[in-house]
Amino acid sequence: MFPVRDRSAQTLIPINEENVHPDAVIYTDGWRGYNSLAARGYQHRIVIHEGGFSRGLDTTNGIESCWSQVKRLSDFYRGIKAREPGALGRVQDHVNHGVWLRHIRHNNVILELIDVVNDQFTRN
Repeated sequence: MFPVRDRSAQTLIPINEENVHPDAVIYTDGWRGYNSLAARGYQHRIVIHEGGFSRGLDTTNGIESCWSQVKRLSDFYRGIKAREPGALGRVQDHVNHGVWLRHIRHNNVILELIDVVNDQFTRN
Protein backbone atom coordinates (compact mmCIF):
# COMPACT_ATOMS: atom_id res chain seq x y z
CA MET A 1 0.00 0.00 0.00
CA PHE A 2 1.50 3.30 -1.05
CA PRO A 3 0.47 6.77 -2.20
CA VAL A 4 0.50 7.82 -5.85
CA ARG A 5 0.78 11.29 -7.38
CA ASP A 6 -2.45 10.89 -9.34
CA ARG A 7 -5.03 8.23 -10.20
CA SER A 8 -4.61 8.21 -13.98
CA ALA A 9 -4.16 4.99 -15.97
CA GLN A 10 -0.67 6.22 -16.92
CA THR A 11 0.25 6.16 -13.22
CA LEU A 12 -1.78 3.19 -11.97
CA ILE A 13 -1.22 0.58 -14.69
CA PRO A 14 2.63 0.50 -14.51
CA ILE A 15 2.42 0.29 -10.70
CA ASN A 16 -0.06 -2.56 -11.04
CA GLU A 17 2.14 -4.41 -13.54
CA GLU A 18 5.16 -4.05 -11.27
CA ASN A 19 3.41 -5.18 -8.07
CA VAL A 20 0.57 -7.57 -8.99
CA HIS A 21 1.04 -11.13 -10.23
CA PRO A 22 -0.43 -11.61 -13.74
CA ASP A 23 -2.71 -14.42 -12.48
CA ALA A 24 -4.19 -12.30 -9.70
CA VAL A 25 -7.84 -11.31 -9.66
CA ILE A 26 -8.05 -7.55 -9.26
CA TYR A 27 -11.08 -6.00 -7.57
CA THR A 28 -11.66 -2.29 -8.14
CA ASP A 29 -14.39 0.25 -7.58
CA GLY A 30 -14.83 1.09 -11.25
CA TRP A 31 -12.39 3.99 -11.34
CA ARG A 32 -11.60 4.70 -15.03
CA GLY A 33 -7.85 4.47 -14.40
CA TYR A 34 -8.32 0.69 -14.16
CA ASN A 35 -10.36 0.26 -17.37
CA SER A 36 -7.52 -1.38 -19.33
CA LEU A 37 -6.73 -4.13 -16.78
CA ALA A 38 -8.80 -6.82 -18.55
CA ALA A 39 -7.27 -5.90 -21.93
CA ARG A 40 -3.84 -6.40 -20.33
CA GLY A 41 -4.75 -9.97 -19.36
CA TYR A 42 -5.80 -9.49 -15.74
CA GLN A 43 -9.00 -10.89 -14.30
CA HIS A 44 -10.72 -7.63 -13.39
CA ARG A 45 -13.81 -7.55 -11.18
CA ILE A 46 -15.61 -4.24 -10.73
CA VAL A 47 -17.70 -3.42 -7.67
CA ILE A 48 -19.58 -0.13 -8.03
CA HIS A 49 -19.92 1.34 -4.55
CA GLU A 50 -23.27 3.00 -5.19
CA GLY A 51 -24.70 -0.53 -4.94
CA GLY A 52 -22.68 -1.45 -1.83
CA PHE A 53 -19.18 -2.76 -1.38
CA SER A 54 -19.88 -6.24 -2.72
CA ARG A 55 -21.53 -7.90 -5.68
CA GLY A 56 -21.99 -11.61 -5.05
CA LEU A 57 -18.57 -12.95 -4.13
CA ASP A 58 -16.82 -9.88 -5.58
CA THR A 59 -16.01 -7.36 -2.87
CA THR A 60 -13.72 -4.45 -2.05
CA ASN A 61 -14.47 -4.70 1.69
CA GLY A 62 -10.95 -5.85 2.60
CA ILE A 63 -9.09 -2.94 1.03
CA GLU A 64 -11.74 -0.43 2.09
CA SER A 65 -11.41 -1.62 5.69
CA CYS A 66 -7.61 -1.55 5.54
CA TRP A 67 -7.57 1.96 4.09
CA SER A 68 -10.05 3.18 6.72
CA GLN A 69 -7.88 1.78 9.52
CA VAL A 70 -4.68 3.18 8.05
CA LYS A 71 -6.20 6.67 7.90
CA ARG A 72 -7.59 6.42 11.42
CA LEU A 73 -4.62 4.74 13.12
CA SER A 74 -2.00 6.97 11.55
CA ASP A 75 -3.89 10.26 11.70
CA PHE A 76 -3.39 10.29 7.93
CA TYR A 77 -4.91 13.67 7.24
CA ARG A 78 -3.32 15.63 10.08
CA GLY A 79 -0.52 18.02 9.26
CA ILE A 80 0.34 16.95 5.71
CA LYS A 81 -0.22 19.44 2.94
CA ALA A 82 -0.44 17.62 -0.41
CA ARG A 83 1.78 20.06 -2.29
CA GLU A 84 4.50 20.64 0.29
CA PRO A 85 7.98 19.24 -0.42
CA GLY A 86 8.34 15.69 0.82
CA ALA A 87 4.59 15.22 1.31
CA LEU A 88 4.44 11.84 -0.47
CA GLY A 89 7.22 10.49 1.71
CA ARG A 90 5.42 11.66 4.82
CA VAL A 91 2.19 10.09 3.61
CA GLN A 92 4.09 6.84 2.95
CA ASP A 93 5.39 6.92 6.54
CA HIS A 94 1.82 7.18 7.81
CA VAL A 95 0.64 4.41 5.48
CA ASN A 96 3.48 2.13 6.61
CA HIS A 97 2.65 2.85 10.24
CA GLY A 98 -1.05 2.11 9.73
CA VAL A 99 -0.40 -1.09 7.78
CA TRP A 100 2.06 -2.26 10.47
CA LEU A 101 -0.48 -1.54 13.22
CA ARG A 102 -3.15 -3.44 11.29
CA HIS A 103 -0.75 -6.34 10.76
CA ILE A 104 0.11 -6.67 14.46
CA ARG A 105 -3.29 -5.75 15.92
CA HIS A 106 -3.71 -9.17 17.55
CA ASN A 107 -0.13 -9.38 18.81
CA ASN A 108 1.81 -7.95 21.73
CA VAL A 109 3.00 -4.55 20.47
CA ILE A 110 6.09 -4.50 22.73
CA LEU A 111 7.28 -7.88 21.41
CA GLU A 112 6.65 -6.70 17.84
CA LEU A 113 8.73 -3.56 18.47
CA ILE A 114 11.54 -5.68 19.91
CA ASP A 115 11.46 -7.80 16.74
CA VAL A 116 11.69 -4.66 14.58
CA VAL A 117 14.64 -3.33 16.57
CA ASN A 118 16.38 -6.72 16.45
CA ASP A 119 15.84 -6.95 12.68
CA GLN A 120 17.33 -3.49 12.16
CA PHE A 121 20.24 -3.66 14.57
CA THR A 122 21.33 -7.31 14.77
CA ARG A 123 25.10 -7.60 14.85
CA ASN A 124 26.76 -9.92 12.34
